[in-house]
Amino acid sequence: MYLGYGLLVTSILLTMATPLTAPSKSFVSAGLDFGSSGARISLIRDSDEIYSRSVKYDDYADPAEWISALHTLTSELPTPPVALSISSTSNSLLAVDPSTPTLSPLAVSMYDDAPVLPSDLLQRQQEALQKGELDAVEGVDYQTPFAKTGGATKALALLSSTSVPASLIYPQSSYILHNLLLSSMPFTADWNNLMKLGYDPTAHDYIDAVKNCLGTDATQKLPSGAPTGTYLGTIDTPDTSLKGCAVYLGSTDSICAFIGALSASTQSLSDPSSLEGLTVTSLGTTLATKMLSKRRVYDASRGVYSHLLPANVLFESFSCSAPSTANLWLAGGASQAGCRILRDLEFSPEELAHLSTQIPPDMTPTNDLYPLPLNSKGERFPIANDSKQTNVDPSKYETRLSLLQDVLFGIANNVELEGYKILNELGAPTPSRILTSGGGSNNDQWTVIRSRLINSWLDPDSDADSPISVSKAPPSRDAAFGAALIAHRSHN
Repeated sequence: MYLGYGLLVTSILLTMATPLTAPSKSFVSAGLDFGSSGARISLIRDSDEIYSRSVKYDDYADPAEWISALHTLTSELPTPPVALSISSTSNSLLAVDPSTPTLSPLAVSMYDDAPVLPSDLLQRQQEALQKGELDAVEGVDYQTPFAKTGGATKALALLSSTSVPASLIYPQSSYILHNLLLSSMPFTADWNNLMKLGYDPTAHDYIDAVKNCLGTDATQKLPSGAPTGTYLGTIDTPDTSLKGCAVYLGSTDSICAFIGALSASTQSLSDPSSLEGLTVTSLGTTLATKMLSKRRVYDASRGVYSHLLPANVLFESFSCSAPSTANLWLAGGASQAGCRILRDLEFSPEELAHLSTQIPPDMTPTNDLYPLPLNSKGERFPIANDSKQTNVDPSKYETRLSLLQDVLFGIANNVELEGYKILNELGAPTPSRILTSGGGSNNDQWTVIRSRLINSWLDPDSDADSPISVSKAPPSRDAAFGAALIAHRSHN
């Protein structure tokens, strides 16, 4: 059933070292993304998408729907892939029964869940956090796992909620991968899916604060960590179009989206560090920023954390024999603010398009807005504040145009730009180039506003129109596409 931590790591390393048949010069890879509203598959040949398909969930927290989507998306493919990887929501965890072949789910805690711990477990958590502060290792985040939606908080709640003593904690991605590989799937997950659970990729272990919280034996219930791109096994199920497909560890949805958006800018590089500062900011329902950095930065009070990514999955033609120092950190954070406020204010796509063309590029806001969603509470980045609320009051505006101007400016100035400033204060670089994904990237006037603000901060005295490029990410380069790139580069 469970190999034990030491034996498992040895097993994974031996698996990674197992030689694979060299792929042909051109082959098809698959990426599967399991998001908050549905799942999508992307088939690519080399770096070009040749097929995609999406399905919606009725309940994003139902594991049965994930597996149903998996089977739907992988059936009747136009061409069988030779390599596959998946993306999933970060910090979505399950307690499972390992005695069943398909790991029967016992309890689920999704990425946005904030478990309410009983007093005894809350005290245990607080004691572990206090000891973690005393024993903190420089540069290692001991606080994020214990946040309200932190992985250690969820694991503590999940393990206490089940009556199965041998239950294990699986991230969403590992659970789905197990249903692909079944008995050949090791009990592991990629570093970045385990970051909020307290896994330190530089120490190849969970931090002491998490061990103290869950107990010495309880950490054996958590997956071991391995780099994105690790070879896991080959699908041998006879009645599937995926038979013979090699499976590799993917990453979180935001990281896979970053890799997808970055792909057009990072091919054939000999020195990955030359792209330090390259940034992808998603302007979707919420705003999320990720920036390549040589340094690991974090500050739980401002919602900043860093993921570690192997250079060979970031860069198309980077040698796998390169030293680990070529790996880069992905520093950033995710805000609660974003385009959702536009829906809350009932801006239709047509009204947005019409009014946006009337916004002057040098507009001055009439109010200093922090546009969190209406009727909600809490912010994560660039400040972590569970009680913060929006200050948007549409009744104070005489026109819809002035309201829209202030909202767009508020997100650009008080959320996005403030995030870049904080990352820089903590030791990350300033942005060298910014690619924008998500629905907000389609608003050209907003892009002009953002570019003006960012460049004014970077060089207040510069007369250049746009010394730092702020542009839209290539189309179709989403999380499923990024997962397919991981599979392609790992197999290649």
